[in-house]
Amino acid sequence: MDEKLIAPCGMNCSLCIAYQFKENDINKRGFHKKYCPGCTPRGENCTHMRDACELLAKGSIRFCYECESFPCKRLKALDKRYRTKYHMSMIENLNYINEFGMEEFLTKEHDKWRCAECGATICCHNGLCLNCNIDTLLMNKKYRWEMDNKKSETEVMKSTKQLLRNPDIDPSSEVIAKALGESNKAYIKFINELANHDIQLEWRYYNDGKAWLAIGLYKWTGVRGGQNKTTVFWLSIWDGFFKVTIYFPEKSRADVLSLPLDNEVKLMISDSRQMGKLNYFPLVFDLRSDEMFEAVFMLSDFRKSIK
Repeated sequence: MDEKLIAPCGMNCSLCIAYQFKENDINKRGFHKKYCPGCTPRGENCTHMRDACELLAKGSIRFCYECESFPCKRLKALDKRYRTKYHMSMIENLNYINEFGMEEFLTKEHDKWRCAECGATICCHNGLCLNCNIDTLLMNKKYRWEMDNKKSETEVMKSTKQLLRNPDIDPSSEVIAKALGESNKAYIKFINELANHDIQLEWRYYNDGKAWLAIGLYKWTGVRGGQNKTTVFWLSIWDGFFKVTIYFPEKSRADVLSLPLDNEVKLMISDSRQMGKLNYFPLVFDLRSDEMFEAVFMLSDFRKSIK
């Protein structure tokens, strides 16, 4: 473990899949992931937080715990996502460093994330040792924590069930609230935020997919005064969550990757495959809370700029 790989937000970059791929040159095994030397070594201070924090942008602090606002709303949201999906906590890391010092923290991290078989460092994004378990990742390049503990077929069907299938029942707020359950609060917040991005939501029933879908439309005036529309995203309602899908032209992938997004979203962009003969690649967000809203709206605003 190396101190320079501990980002200001508390992320241990040595656990990141983009860093481990670079260190082991995993792309030579048939992958196409973006390599990263770590937030601090590549001079970006903190990929996750710098664009939301003036102190980090200017390099005025080394760690977020030095800030009077610690932990801020952005860091709390990031921490919740990583605790839920990746079994680690940025805030806990920062509190430990502040109380016990960097040397003690690095020792703890080494012991916690050490592979029992070979001694290499386990990746926090999938729970795998890329030295011992690379074959698992080759068989499923989107492997994530505990995928081997599969749900029953009934649970899987329920968790991936698209709703709003009846063409005679309009997607009213009451119907959507019943379908989403606890996620409806996030949905309402998402809908309310659309006006701040000049996006209008239009629902239609599609016979090909046998479901109601919403289109996020950006309406703009051309140079000759004509009215134009850009489809920014598609939205669908599922059992307990709503799905937002943004399609980008393949030629814009490098520009999308250059946006100030966190590593998790950039990995999603890198991994997304072009759709057959269509020159587009999709980014799909399953939303149950507002944790990913910042990334979704940043991508939506960029999609608006592509005519």
